[in-house]
Amino acid sequence: MTTRTKDDALGREMRGDEVTMDDAIDGIEYSPEELREFLSADRAEVHADPRFKERLRVRLWDLLKSRRRL
Repeated sequence: MTTRTKDDALGREMRGDEVTMDDAIDGIEYSPEELREFLSADRAEVHADPRFKERLRVRLWDLLKSRRRL
């Protein structure tokens, strides 16, 4: 993103104007190699720790139950 694009988006945000994702990424410069490296993470098989998944499941379920009581 060029400095001007960043400054324009920041100025709009500070004024309370809506800043879209297109505004945020407009003008970003990257090489094809950088893009390939970034996209390769989607193909990586990363397995979450089963204990983490269980804690997350319990916390989310508790959150849903508490919201239902409201």
